Amino acid sequence: DVAPFQFTPHPGMSKPEWTASNLLKPKSSKPFPKDKTLSILKWRYASKDDEAMVPLRVTCWPEVDMDGITTVNMELELVAGHLTLRDVVVTIPVPTSDAAEV
Repeated sequence: DVAPFQFTPHPGMSKPEWTASNLLKPKSSKPFPKDKTLSILKWRYASKDDEAMVPLRVTCWPEVDMDGITTVNMELELVAGHLTLRDVVVTIPVPTSDAAEV
Protein backbone atom coordinates (compact mmCIF):
# COMPACT_ATOMS: atom_id res chain seq x y z
CA ASP A 1 0.00 0.00 0.00
CA VAL A 2 1.53 3.30 -1.11
CA ALA A 3 -1.44 5.51 -0.15
CA PRO A 4 0.39 7.54 2.53
CA PHE A 5 3.28 8.28 0.15
CA GLN A 6 3.42 11.12 -2.36
CA PHE A 7 5.63 10.61 -5.42
CA THR A 8 6.89 13.29 -7.81
CA PRO A 9 8.78 12.17 -10.93
CA HIS A 10 11.41 14.40 -12.55
CA PRO A 11 9.97 16.68 -15.29
CA GLY A 12 12.13 14.78 -17.80
CA MET A 13 10.16 11.60 -17.13
CA SER A 14 7.11 10.63 -19.19
CA LYS A 15 4.04 11.66 -17.22
CA PRO A 16 1.65 9.33 -19.14
CA GLU A 17 3.88 6.32 -18.40
CA TRP A 18 4.08 7.29 -14.72
CA THR A 19 0.33 7.89 -14.41
CA ALA A 20 -0.64 4.69 -16.20
CA SER A 21 1.82 2.22 -14.69
CA ASN A 22 4.21 4.01 -12.29
CA LEU A 23 6.96 3.46 -14.86
CA LEU A 24 9.88 5.90 -14.88
CA LYS A 25 10.64 6.37 -18.56
CA PRO A 26 12.41 9.40 -20.08
CA LYS A 27 10.26 11.69 -22.24
CA SER A 28 12.87 11.71 -24.98
CA SER A 29 15.93 9.78 -26.09
CA LYS A 30 18.16 12.61 -24.82
CA PRO A 31 20.54 11.15 -22.22
CA PHE A 32 20.75 12.42 -18.67
CA PRO A 33 23.84 14.46 -17.76
CA LYS A 34 26.97 12.37 -17.31
CA ASP A 35 28.80 12.45 -13.95
CA LYS A 36 26.03 14.45 -12.32
CA THR A 37 23.64 13.30 -9.61
CA LEU A 38 20.03 13.61 -10.69
CA SER A 39 16.88 12.78 -8.74
CA ILE A 40 14.38 11.14 -11.08
CA LEU A 41 11.80 10.42 -8.36
CA LYS A 42 11.12 12.27 -5.15
CA TRP A 43 8.89 10.85 -2.48
CA ARG A 44 7.60 11.84 0.90
CA TYR A 45 5.52 10.21 3.58
CA ALA A 46 2.26 12.15 3.83
CA SER A 47 0.54 10.57 6.83
CA LYS A 48 1.11 11.15 10.51
CA ASP A 49 -1.00 8.15 11.52
CA ASP A 50 1.38 5.24 10.89
CA GLU A 51 5.13 5.77 10.70
CA ALA A 52 5.66 2.00 10.47
CA MET A 53 5.43 2.34 6.66
CA VAL A 54 8.60 4.45 6.49
CA PRO A 55 11.66 2.23 5.83
CA LEU A 56 14.32 4.72 6.95
CA ARG A 57 14.36 7.07 9.94
CA VAL A 58 16.52 10.19 9.67
CA THR A 59 17.19 12.23 12.80
CA CYS A 60 19.14 15.51 12.77
CA TRP A 61 20.62 17.49 15.64
CA PRO A 62 21.83 20.93 14.52
CA GLU A 63 24.05 22.91 16.92
CA VAL A 64 25.38 26.44 16.43
CA ASP A 65 28.65 27.26 18.21
CA MET A 66 29.78 30.67 19.50
CA ASP A 67 31.45 31.47 16.14
CA GLY A 68 28.18 30.95 14.28
CA ILE A 69 29.30 27.64 12.75
CA THR A 70 26.52 25.10 12.51
CA THR A 71 27.28 21.43 13.07
CA VAL A 72 24.61 18.90 12.16
CA ASN A 73 24.80 15.36 13.51
CA MET A 74 22.69 12.91 11.54
CA GLU A 75 21.53 9.44 12.43
CA LEU A 76 20.10 7.13 9.79
CA GLU A 77 18.30 4.05 11.02
CA LEU A 78 16.90 1.28 8.86
CA VAL A 79 13.60 0.47 10.58
CA ALA A 80 12.33 -2.00 7.98
CA GLY A 81 14.22 -5.15 9.02
CA HIS A 82 13.35 -7.00 5.81
CA LEU A 83 15.25 -4.47 3.67
CA THR A 84 18.97 -4.00 2.99
CA LEU A 85 20.49 -0.63 2.17
CA ARG A 86 23.32 -0.39 -0.36
CA ASP A 87 25.09 2.64 -1.77
CA VAL A 88 22.96 5.10 0.20
CA VAL A 89 23.63 8.74 -0.61
CA VAL A 90 22.23 11.51 1.57
CA THR A 91 22.22 14.94 -0.08
CA ILE A 92 21.66 18.06 1.96
CA PRO A 93 21.38 21.28 -0.05
CA VAL A 94 23.30 24.01 1.78
CA PRO A 95 22.64 27.54 0.53
CA THR A 96 26.07 28.99 1.18
CA SER A 97 29.27 29.84 -0.63
CA ASP A 98 31.32 27.81 1.88
CA ALA A 99 31.80 24.11 1.24
CA ALA A 100 30.42 21.82 3.91
CA GLU A 101 32.83 19.64 5.87
CA VAL A 102 31.85 16.01 6.19
